[in-house]
Amino acid sequence: RMEFGAPAKSFDAAMIQEPDVATHHYWRGQSLRHIGYYEDALSAFEKAMKLKPGFAPAYLSAASIYSMMNYPEEALATLEALGRHMPGEDLYAGRRFVEKMSICVWADAEAELKKIVREIEADKLPFDPLSALHYLESPALQRRCAELAVADHEKWSLPPNKPAVITRDSRITIGYYSADFRQHAMMVLISGLLELHDRERFRLVAFSLRQDQESESRKRVVPYFDAF
Repeated sequence: RMEFGAPAKSFDAAMIQEPDVATHHYWRGQSLRHIGYYEDALSAFEKAMKLKPGFAPAYLSAASIYSMMNYPEEALATLEALGRHMPGEDLYAGRRFVEKMSICVWADAEAELKKIVREIEADKLPFDPLSALHYLESPALQRRCAELAVADHEKWSLPPNKPAVITRDSRITIGYYSADFRQHAMMVLISGLLELHDRERFRLVAFSLRQDQESESRKRVVPYFDAF
């Protein structure tokens, strides 16, 4: 859990020199968020919002934490505050719609959903693909939302690792795709399952959707796979 702690300390030092720089507080919040100190991260994001009203990354990160902590009213209020700082630019209508639905705020829901559909048709990404599955009936719109999300993710992704050499193997190959080959409850839950595979009958391949954080949980499951 502590591999992300050093950046938080670095931003603490930076804020001694420049206490009124919003981005210092924002990145300190991100560092704290990665190591699970959500209340402290929220305080950092709120400080960034106070120093730089309308600084969208801080508002969106705070809203994300509120939503994850099951505080949808606070998440919605944060997104609405961001909207007030961006008159005429409703860039986060989709995120706001999701939070409103989670607390059963139905007012204007139909009109807002139609606006979200128009955004997708205009190749804009209003919300994540899972939200599209929840709220959009059209399979074509659901797929387009997924395509837009993949394209947006690829802009920020590192180049893929060199693929492993393909070899002939009579065993049945099972692939495990996950973003949680790290210090995460999922690794605790499935480590026993991975160990129980009959390695003479099955070949196991892991596809990690995250960079290696060198966590003990990841190191423990790597030997269970033929390729990682």
